[in-house]
Amino acid sequence: MRMILLNYNQTLRIIFVLGLLAVGLPTLAFAKERSVVLALGDSLTAGFGVESEENYPSQLQLKIKAAGFLHKVVNAGVSGDTTAGGVRRIRWLMKHEPEIVILALGANDGLRGLSIDEMRKNLETMIGICREHNARIL
Repeated sequence: MRMILLNYNQTLRIIFVLGLLAVGLPTLAFAKERSVVLALGDSLTAGFGVESEENYPSQLQLKIKAAGFLHKVVNAGVSGDTTAGGVRRIRWLMKHEPEIVILALGANDGLRGLSIDEMRKNLETMIGICREHNARIL
């Protein structure tokens, strides 16, 4: 199981790094202050089952640094979190003033039988709050 999880996490890391590069890390490279990438998610973000330095936000931080960017990645992953939990936490997390928010919630909603309409409403709420704070959303 650990080997499968690591391979899956490695795939996620590649996808997120490519996504970040596509949405604007190059345009943020000239910022005077250190920009923040907020990774908001569930156990995949938190790194359940892997060492803390192996979770995708930590790996993303290493890739960003290796590429010469100064961005700080904040891991806001909570194992078992749902979109409802994300709605409860998102305003507090905006204290980090993120330029980019990686929103990776919803799988646990499905496991708990939350309706798609409720999940959609929660995701739209979080996206709206991110936009209010001028954050780009992945």
